[in-house]
Amino acid sequence: MKIYVDAGHGGYGTGSFGTGGIPERWINLDVAIMLKNLLASSQIY
Repeated sequence: MKIYVDAGHGGYGTGSFGTGGIPERWINLDVAIMLKNLLASSQIY
């Protein structure tokens, strides 16, 4: 089984900004990396 995680907002799209000014794309990328690490450490995938 393969799982594909698309963090989105690649290229020119900046996405939204959080209340602290953090770009949505940074949050999306961080969550995608955490999910990858979680799945890798689970020894299921």
